Amino acid sequence: MVHALCPSCTNINELNACFHCMQPLCFDCTENHLNSWKESSFKYCQTTKSQIDEYKKKISLLEPLINQNKTNAENVKLEIEKSFECFVKQLTKEKNELFIQIDSIQDENEKFILFEKEIFNFKESLENLMEKFKNGSKSEIDKLRPSLEDLKRKKEEVSSNYSKLRNQPFKIIGEYDLPETRNLANSFFGNIIITEFEKLPEIEDINDVKKDQEHLRKSSEPIKMFGTLRIKLKRFADQTNLNLQIKEPYEEYEIPISPKFTTSNSKNIYICNENGDLIIADYNNKKFQIKKQIKLDIFNIKGLAVDKNFLAVSFTDLNKNQLNSLNKIHKDFNDSSGVAIFKLQDFSLEKIISSSKNFVLVSPEALSLSDNFLFVCDKESHCLFKIDLKKTSLVQRLISNQPSSISIGNKYLVFTDLNQMELNLVDVEKFTIVKSLKLSQDFFNESVDLAFREKSFVFVKYTDDVRCFVYDPKLNFKYSFDYENSKKQGMAYIQQNGNGFLIIGKFEAKKFKIGFFNGF
Repeated sequence: MVHALCPSCTNINELNACFHCMQPLCFDCTENHLNSWKESSFKYCQTTKSQIDEYKKKISLLEPLINQNKTNAENVKLEIEKSFECFVKQLTKEKNELFIQIDSIQDENEKFILFEKEIFNFKESLENLMEKFKNGSKSEIDKLRPSLEDLKRKKEEVSSNYSKLRNQPFKIIGEYDLPETRNLANSFFGNIIITEFEKLPEIEDINDVKKDQEHLRKSSEPIKMFGTLRIKLKRFADQTNLNLQIKEPYEEYEIPISPKFTTSNSKNIYICNENGDLIIADYNNKKFQIKKQIKLDIFNIKGLAVDKNFLAVSFTDLNKNQLNSLNKIHKDFNDSSGVAIFKLQDFSLEKIISSSKNFVLVSPEALSLSDNFLFVCDKESHCLFKIDLKKTSLVQRLISNQPSSISIGNKYLVFTDLNQMELNLVDVEKFTIVKSLKLSQDFFNESVDLAFREKSFVFVKYTDDVRCFVYDPKLNFKYSFDYENSKKQGMAYIQQNGNGFLIIGKFEAKKFKIGFFNGF
């Protein structure tokens, strides 16, 4: 403790070390420093408390999602367990079917072995009879007459049995290596093939055994399907080839953009490409006319749908630059994947649908709109979603491995599952699958375009092929037809002024066109 000049107030007083700045200060200045420090520290604590409250508030917003995630996790586990059990049952069923069919082949082959024994016994009887004819006395030969008659009867039986066998080609059971695949469900095809050889030779050649065996070995008959195999199998393609029809478009029109996505409502046709270039056209009095061409401010478009009030566009995987660009046009545009809803009146953005408390759109693609409901195929979520457009809430979901395309009528919709290669007919109200159809494995994992005229036709077109397959409403195959240069382009069914047309896009001579097919 000293008496000296206070460096703060310049008065000579008793000085003490300030706890705050550690300088020698008088009592009054030390008090001032203390009050100043208390005030600044209190303000800091207040600011920190408000920040903590803000953190707590934001974290509390996640609580319902966390709880929902717990519920979802349990549901997903149950679904996985259920799917696994179903898959094991299916595998067991297919295994047993294969075993049964293998046993049936072995039973068929057993007939050849029995016939071989029959021939051996017949030959032995014949040789014995010949020996008796050669060396027997007259009286003994007279006694051989019944034996000869019996031999003739046996010869007819042998000939008859051989005729039956030669009309029943011999089947050989072989093996082949399983193809590599990431999908467990598609890796189980069975490991049995049946090669169906040419028929046995005529009866005159029966002694030329070596020649017959060589003939069988060189047979080039195609491999047939057995059990659950699908290698070298084009059963579906062969069937459709038999029903391939020649069908020319009623009319063709050149358009300025790729018709990647095509849809319609009762008034207009809407054609869009992946970059957001949109054409609005009509088809009145059998004349196609472009009414308007606009640019939608959306990138990476994956699907397009329309009803009488709204246009829906799905998008995925927007990068940071694209989000920044869209945020300048549309306020609070922060979602990298979702569905943009535009008003048809002026094409202004109504809303972005990406998530809600009971769903998240991870990779939305094909869309449909009907009666204020939005239907979304999301392959990453493995779901077909039915969403209330006004409330932006999930109404129902349908589990599907890889839903990829969709088309809707009044009471029913159709969608494809690329993973299972299935075409599914769904009751819109109950949101349950009414019927499923296995599609051709020749187009495994290819994208599909669908068009649907309820009570009349279902149209299926693979994007990497020019062929369109036509089914009836019960998913029974009717016929197919080709539209040249139509790969990678869209398809839709339109109905305007009482007339129905199937529209298919094409790219020919560096020009985009759409063809109108009538008769549907």
